[in-house]
Amino acid sequence: MKGSVQNDLIEKYINKYSKVEFEFIISLLPYAKVSDVIKKNEKRFREYTKGFNLQKLSLKKLQEIYYKSIFKSQNDLLVKHTELIINEFLRNIDEHISKAIEPAEYVRQKVENNDMKCFKELTALLLDYKFDSKEKVLIYFKMIDYELSENQINYISHDLEHYIYQKRIEEDLKKKISESYEIKIQEVSKQYEKLILDKEDQIIALKQLMEESKGNYVKELSLKDSLIKEIEKNHIKILDRVEQEHRQDITKKDKLEISLEQLNTTSKEKNELINSLRDIVELKYDEYCEIANKRWIEDNDKLIVEKNAIQSSINTLMSEKGNLVYAINELETLKSSLEEMITSLEGTGSGFLHNMQNLIQTIGYKSESPMNQSRLHIIPSKAIEIDQEVTTDKSFFVDDLADNLRISGISNEYSNDLAQYIFASISSKMSLLLVGCNTRKVANALSSIINGANAEIIIIPVGYDDCNELILNVTISTSKVILIENAVDNISESIYLPLLKENTDHILLFSMESAEHISMIPKSLMNYMIVVDIDSLVNYEPNPGELIKSVIDPNLFNVKLEPVSIRTNLRHIKPIDRFIKLSQVAIIKLAEVMSSIDKQNTPNALYDIIMFSLNMLCKQSGKTNELLEFVEQQEFSPVLNNMLRAAIGDNNNNE
Repeated sequence: MKGSVQNDLIEKYINKYSKVEFEFIISLLPYAKVSDVIKKNEKRFREYTKGFNLQKLSLKKLQEIYYKSIFKSQNDLLVKHTELIINEFLRNIDEHISKAIEPAEYVRQKVENNDMKCFKELTALLLDYKFDSKEKVLIYFKMIDYELSENQINYISHDLEHYIYQKRIEEDLKKKISESYEIKIQEVSKQYEKLILDKEDQIIALKQLMEESKGNYVKELSLKDSLIKEIEKNHIKILDRVEQEHRQDITKKDKLEISLEQLNTTSKEKNELINSLRDIVELKYDEYCEIANKRWIEDNDKLIVEKNAIQSSINTLMSEKGNLVYAINELETLKSSLEEMITSLEGTGSGFLHNMQNLIQTIGYKSESPMNQSRLHIIPSKAIEIDQEVTTDKSFFVDDLADNLRISGISNEYSNDLAQYIFASISSKMSLLLVGCNTRKVANALSSIINGANAEIIIIPVGYDDCNELILNVTISTSKVILIENAVDNISESIYLPLLKENTDHILLFSMESAEHISMIPKSLMNYMIVVDIDSLVNYEPNPGELIKSVIDPNLFNVKLEPVSIRTNLRHIKPIDRFIKLSQVAIIKLAEVMSSIDKQNTPNALYDIIMFSLNMLCKQSGKTNELLEFVEQQEFSPVLNNMLRAAIGDNNNNE
């Protein structure tokens, strides 16, 4: 039943309005209410809004979206919304009619009864209320489903058009007359202003002459009076000052005499105390000299004994060193003799090995030598044959990645910021070190958006040392995203560091099962990779759903950063080197990641760095209190500040 009503509305609009009429109706409606439904349902209107800023859609674009969605695509959501805001607009017009003429219900009854006087008042009101032509007036009667009588149609076609024309002429005349009158008034006022100013100048001159003649006599008298008064005042002041100074001198003299007596008394007491202390010191000095001399002799004897013991130990160690050097020389000699023996044995045994290989080839036995087999365990990417969407917009990429992260177990409150952080890190040419047991799901979430398939996984065994083989396997891989497990905490960084430096075609993700050994990672690795704490972001409740799959435009991660933005973020992040020892290169890379996040119009760059990376690093190095102090010095919003304090506070509680 609901679908039938909406179909009737669509049919009503198609039969009732032309494209021009419908677009005019959309222009009458409030912009906020017209655009709000499109902003809230962005994915549903993506085919019309792709490439446009939803916050700044033009009226022309909104008219196009509404017309195509209703008249072409028959969008039930937009039809229902349009009907609601048109009815609200008509109610506003009724209120306007009720205030200007009489209640709208009575006006409609009179118009239906062909009351031409009331009809003329209504059309005149509509002309002042956005319906400023006869065609637009006709649209209003269509909107209220009123069919005009023959007299009313004739009035609109002839008399109303003449009324509109006459009204425009009156407005133009009023404007021209008012402008001409204003010009004349200004000219007359300027003439009279000049005359008035001349007369005022003459009056001022006459007054000045009168005042000057009168003032000369008054000045002479006042000067004499003022001189006499000033002399009297000065005389009184001098007498008062002399008397006051005399009283002050007497007071100072009395105070000085009292102070002198007190000082004499104090001096006598101090002298007596000094004499008594001098006698005590002389007595104690003799006693302590004897005790100090005795202790010095005892300590000196102990030090001599310890020195002799240390010298004896040194002699013993030197003797043992000589024995060890002798043993090492003997072992070196033995090593050389063994190497010569092995060389001779290889020479005599080569013929035997050659004969055995010929025999094996003759009988047709084939075997792969374990020395030629790879020790790497590779789980290849599993591509799915579907028509995949090509993502060219950075905001759509971040939104889709956030959805995939939620499906992969990341909490809703962190998924969007984490997606921004991952995008910014990749844009800054940094690999990611994912820490936690959920790293494969995060890698697949990212690979599904970039490559339309799961990530390729390379598992490295303990003690692996073939750098060239690792680089070769990454180079020939067809997967854009590669997860490398057991590398950072199981093998030497010299094996995979060349891969970090040379890789340009793949997005490399490294993983660690636990942050337990994160503090042992060489600091030089932070120049090439960003640490991301996954375990602390995992949600307690799973989010069901299938991962979004797409492929990306190759230029999606090409983000041009402004040097000013990098310098600004460098100033913000630089204070962390007081409690986290990172190289200058690593700190600059963090500033670039922050600038890339800023480029996406989000204010959470520093929050992302602290929440996803610094929090874990400070926890492992015991610097959470310093991190809390750093957070308090920043100007985070109350919500972000509480989230950071809660996350860092949990770390303190766990410790």
